[in-house]
Amino acid sequence: MTDKYEALLNLPRREPQNRVRMPVGNRAAQFAPFAALTGLDGEMMECARLTDKKKELCELEQDELNRMIGNLAELLDRGKKPRVRVTHFMPDRKKTGGVYTDTVGVLRRIDEVFRVMIFKDAEPVKTDDITELEIIGFDKNQNSESAAQ
Repeated sequence: MTDKYEALLNLPRREPQNRVRMPVGNRAAQFAPFAALTGLDGEMMECARLTDKKKELCELEQDELNRMIGNLAELLDRGKKPRVRVTHFMPDRKKTGGVYTDTVGVLRRIDEVFRVMIFKDAEPVKTDDITELEIIGFDKNQNSESAAQ
């Protein structure tokens, strides 16, 4: 350091006469980080979120799936209420692709016009999005419902 500023180092600090000194916690808050670009974090997380491509079934897999859907339709026509597990593709609402999910429920009916499986206790599933289908049992309340009718 030069001799020119040496005399200034030991001078007392002047306090303002007409203002109260701000507490240290409040002074630190002035310099706290802030989000200069609001929503950037959410957009970055959305871009980083992975989605799957929809798998196209081969002809044999599609025929097997159609056969199983036909069997389910016959069971429904006979008054049986099968409990099924369906693996299906759910398209993402915000970006291309989607996710595969399982739906388990008691099948109420199959709408052949709109190509949708309607469940008693789950959300409807488009038959075009199904990749796997499995009958895992029958509705336990079926006998009591049919006896009441």
